[in-house]
Amino acid sequence: MLRSNAGGGFNLVSFLLLLGVAAGIYGAVKFGPPHWRKWQVKEALGDTASRFLGNRSPSPEADLEIGTELRVSTIARLRALGVEDPALNVTIERQGTGVAVAADYKEVVRHPFVNKITVLIFRPAVVLERAP
Repeated sequence: MLRSNAGGGFNLVSFLLLLGVAAGIYGAVKFGPPHWRKWQVKEALGDTASRFLGNRSPSPEADLEIGTELRVSTIARLRALGVEDPALNVTIERQGTGVAVAADYKEVVRHPFVNKITVLIFRPAVVLERAP
């Protein structure tokens, strides 16, 4: 009687493939939300930059006042998006005819079963130039 070894079975290659798929799913679940939030933060910074350029301030003092108001509202918006870092910093700087808006914050990812954390540092920035 002939026996064929072509039948299904669970071998080392199957195990490694399954392990790779599990690692990919774990990475997507743990690291996907912080990176998605980073893109939302960058969109909020772009909105702030547009609003700053939309206010044609006549003086540096007016720029400072408008910048302070926009900074406070941007921080509130980022908190609403889920940025929980108490050291969250937003900067708004006029650069010639344009503006640069940046955020600096950290996100902590906790890993179960191994009692470890990963700290992700994000520094998204947007630079807009006023059209001539």
